[in-house]
Amino acid sequence: MKSRHVRIFLSTSQICTIYATLLAKATRQEGDAAILFIDGSKRKQGLIDLITKTSKIYPWTLLHDFSIPMGEDHDYNPTIGKNITRKFKNWPFIKSIYDFMLKKHMDRIDIHYRKELLLQLNPYLTKDTQISLYMLTQTYLNRPLMQLFPSASINYIEHGMGDYYYILDPKTPKGNFYCLFSEGYKKFLTKNGQSANWVKNLPDVNSFSEIAKQLNNDQENKSNVDKLKIPELPIVFILLEAVDMYNIKSAFWSEYLNHIFLQLEKPKQYHYLLKPHPMQSADSMVATIKHLDSLGYSYSILDESQLINTSAEVLFSIWEKQTRHVFCLFSSGCYYLSQLYTGTNIQYWYSTEFLSHYISNAPPQFKKMFVEIRPIIEEVLTEKCKSY
Repeated sequence: MKSRHVRIFLSTSQICTIYATLLAKATRQEGDAAILFIDGSKRKQGLIDLITKTSKIYPWTLLHDFSIPMGEDHDYNPTIGKNITRKFKNWPFIKSIYDFMLKKHMDRIDIHYRKELLLQLNPYLTKDTQISLYMLTQTYLNRPLMQLFPSASINYIEHGMGDYYYILDPKTPKGNFYCLFSEGYKKFLTKNGQSANWVKNLPDVNSFSEIAKQLNNDQENKSNVDKLKIPELPIVFILLEAVDMYNIKSAFWSEYLNHIFLQLEKPKQYHYLLKPHPMQSADSMVATIKHLDSLGYSYSILDESQLINTSAEVLFSIWEKQTRHVFCLFSSGCYYLSQLYTGTNIQYWYSTEFLSHYISNAPPQFKKMFVEIRPIIEEVLTEKCKSY
């Protein structure tokens, strides 16, 4: 059906899809089309299925998946070749060659995506159709969409702390930024001499907990949660993270857990509920489990494929009342939880300082980003969190 206004939203995860839904509801106008594209990158099939299922909470005009599907056993631990590339690609001579080859590669990908996008969008377009783009700062489809629709209005939706960093990159096309920490971010920008009128509140976040409960009623989710048999103990919710790209040493995970336990007066009195990151390596999980077993602490890991792919912010509603502490290194999920689940007696903890001691072997670009994003984390995102 041809539309006078087509709104195109991009998603890479369940939490993205929920945020896109909130914004789609708030910006809806009679007769327009709301289209959701799952972005074009490598993605486990279970996550694709979960995004598709989550999308049903809103009547999208069209949902289309551009993902490159991966098996559930795909390991995100960087290969030797990947580590070598990350280490040397910023060397002066190599960088120019790498950048040239990357541009050629991206140009080919853009051509492919432009064809696919037009195939999906043509049924809704006329020569007068107004296009509004609601993207993430680092999604693959941004470039081909803006190439196809150079006069489109540009908007970004946050899906993690990186967006607060990448949105400031001069190479990022300017547009509105809808985010959860809008007020703190505006203050941060103003303090640093930058305009902030493009920073917008993510609408209707008060409805998030109800959406989470609705999604957790999914039969597969309920079945996997029931299998865990969580004891009647106060919970410490630990957000595990994908930090393998920093080339951390093998002892990191046991030392990280010990750092958490030091913050608790009686660590044995809790049940530890661990939420793996969808892109976390298998090696990091093995090390984590081995250390917990050696201590004899009560713990459960949300390691069923469905639960790994489900956003921590959604799953958390199940155990909110039983939880006393939430720990992370610098996970966006921890900051989101502190905002989305208010009025609780939960202590939220983050530790950029702890991680900073383990990134000496990280590729330069990751080390640079960590150093530069740290002020944003500590001044904008952690208002309701405590450093440890």
